Amino acid sequence: MENLGGAQTKFLYLLAYLYMQQCKYDMALHLFRILRLHNPKDNKIALALTVCLHRAQHLDEALKVLKSIPEKDLTIEQTIVFFYIQSKVLWDLKQTEASREMLHKYLKLRQTRL
Repeated sequence: MENLGGAQTKFLYLLAYLYMQQCKYDMALHLFRILRLHNPKDNKIALALTVCLHRAQHLDEALKVLKSIPEKDLTIEQTIVFFYIQSKVLWDLKQTEASREMLHKYLKLRQTRL
């Protein structure tokens, strides 16, 4: 498999993000999945993919991607997003206690960043 260059990755990420903002989730997911395949350790891409999966109501896949992200490798800002989106996904999956736990982590960490 040929690797994507930095400029190509940035362009595809921006295009995927724009598709997601226009609610064209199929196109956005296609691009985010390609980006994730080529950049498996890029947590920014993984988090964007989970946000898009959540919006497209692919909740099981979103949770699977979240579980594949090593929390210890996230920046503080990424950890805030990680807790927030995980809370939303878990809530939609009717896992309310786990969702509340993630929401508390999100609120606590976010408060320390203000």
